[in-house]
Amino acid sequence: MIDSAAVRETYNAALQVWVCDKTQPRVDELCGRMKDHIALLLPEVEDLAVRMRGEQRRLGIHVLTRVHRFMSHDGRDGAHRPAGYVQDLAGLSRALLGLYEHPGLLGEPTGVDEIAAIRHGQDSARPARRPLR
Repeated sequence: MIDSAAVRETYNAALQVWVCDKTQPRVDELCGRMKDHIALLLPEVEDLAVRMRGEQRRLGIHVLTRVHRFMSHDGRDGAHRPAGYVQDLAGLSRALLGLYEHPGLLGEPTGVDEIAAIRHGQDSARPARRPLR
């Protein structure tokens, strides 16, 4: 079960970490909590994304793609993290929670293969660009 208040509290704390608390143990704890939240939210949003429609679906696909890419390159911890890492996790957590809480109009599942491709890191999940007119 997703505890929306806990997710929101964690990402809000992380977004403020550079302002009020720069200690590494605090950053490590926030990163760990956000990764846990992302691990819970990700499959829920993937399940919703196949039923989303219109711009909300495009947003969902974009967020899922970014989360999978970010987490697949996430072998860093402690002092090896780049500046802003905790805010990146916070932004991803916030985006996933927003999609989870407000998925928009839902219909019958479509494009299941597209979501599976994102899950497995295949670039074919990237939507084709429309030609400029």
